Amino acid sequence: MPPQVLAALSRQVISHRSQAFADLMESVRTRLCKVVGARELPVVLTSSGTGGLEACCANFTGPQGRVLLLTAGYYGDLFGRIAANHARSIDTLRAEPGSCIDVGRLETALQATQYDAVLVTHSESSTGVLNPLQAIAAAVRRYSSALLLVDGASSVAIADVAFDAWGLDVLVTGTQKGLMAPPGLSVVFMSGAARERLGQSRSPSHYFDLALALDRAKTHATAFTPAVNLVYGLDAALEILLGEGMAQVVRRHEAAASVCQRILQEAGLRLFARPECRAPGITSVCVPAGVLAENAQVFLEHEEGIPLSIGFDAWKSSVLRIGHMGWMAVDDVAAAARCIARLDWDAMKPVQAGAA
Repeated sequence: MPPQVLAALSRQVISHRSQAFADLMESVRTRLCKVVGARELPVVLTSSGTGGLEACCANFTGPQGRVLLLTAGYYGDLFGRIAANHARSIDTLRAEPGSCIDVGRLETALQATQYDAVLVTHSESSTGVLNPLQAIAAAVRRYSSALLLVDGASSVAIADVAFDAWGLDVLVTGTQKGLMAPPGLSVVFMSGAARERLGQSRSPSHYFDLALALDRAKTHATAFTPAVNLVYGLDAALEILLGEGMAQVVRRHEAAASVCQRILQEAGLRLFARPECRAPGITSVCVPAGVLAENAQVFLEHEEGIPLSIGFDAWKSSVLRIGHMGWMAVDDVAAAARCIARLDWDAMKPVQAGAA
């Protein structure tokens, strides 16, 4: 995290019912709108990003509703599993591994069935894919009256996001990625249509009741005791982001992705995500045949000081995932990519039984 954020976290705790905290929350909510181009102030919940998704599903995918899930990987599937606890019926439109959602298939699905909500993960960090959110939103608006619910955990303050201009209804993000603050807060943006929907049904959740959260937010208060110091940290991070300018923030992430992917490809490595849908916040790269990604992960962290992740499920042992989001510089990402590119991959292969 930026040093300014670390300093803000160490401030003395104040009462969350004080005017000082209301002023702090007003600053945070106003700045968050500038990050994603939203007019309506969001609610800030004390929870992980997954808690924000739970709030989204609890309030907008009720037992009488029909949901269309758009998924391109693990986190899209997770959004669906959360919704399954609340929705009556869920249909799934799944992208091929390493590919993004096909908007043509989406349009066909929307014309065949009337849905109450469409769920999509903007940046699918399990595969390194960025779904075409603007085109998805246009299709939903053209062919459906469904609310478009978006997981933006790995795209907000990383990729281009225009909440109002694109016609999004609900956008959820966490604070520990592009927003450069500690984990523990989730942010939920809601359109006017989504807010109207809140008044038509009662949420089955007390803690994640967004109607209650919105009511308390009229005075920049929270429904329940918030993580005060995390809000301090988020406010400091937002000041840095908006000082850099959101267009430049997006360009910085795109530049980091470009240089990382170029270095890896020049070394002969194959990227997992297709060229037309690669995310700016994460690069997924296939390790050479016979190599275990887990071995490369351990070596890079212990010997080179480079922490990264491996793939999910079927790609656990064949894919490395390199995050370049938030508080990072392009030169640092390039240095890490060069280190990965010059690995002795043969040394990463497991020793065969009986080998000399």
